[in-house]
Amino acid sequence: MTIKFADIKIGDHLVSKRFGYTHHGIYLGRNRIIHYTGFCEGFKAGKVKITDFGSFSQNQKTYVLSHSNPKYSAKQIIERAKSRLGEDKYHLLNNNCEHFVNWCIYDEHKSSQITKVKTIAVTLAVCINPQLALAGVFGLNLNKALKL
Repeated sequence: MTIKFADIKIGDHLVSKRFGYTHHGIYLGRNRIIHYTGFCEGFKAGKVKITDFGSFSQNQKTYVLSHSNPKYSAKQIIERAKSRLGEDKYHLLNNNCEHFVNWCIYDEHKSSQITKVKTIAVTLAVCINPQLALAGVFGLNLNKALKL
């Protein structure tokens, strides 16, 4: 499905499918998206930048993720996003493009992708070694938990 610019509104949350994950940004209008570029430009973590739609989507399926109760108006979402323009604190697990967009819309620092990964990791750890998993979750001494 191809996204049409006529269907995108200023302040919309755009999501671009990638292999194994999705990339997130905020539409500014005039073919421009603000987003944490992350690893879009190779192996060096990128900054919060304004790019054109093609650079954001990388020719992948892109869609608008609607939010029924955003905390901020479209104008405020854009102002919040622009306030972090140039920020260079990208971290895959703690400060990625989805964290950025959710902060702009809700003032919440969260990433559903990371939550899913963490849930899977904990589930696997519990299945493989319950003592080790519980020790990690509760911050216990791993040597004592494994009786080393």
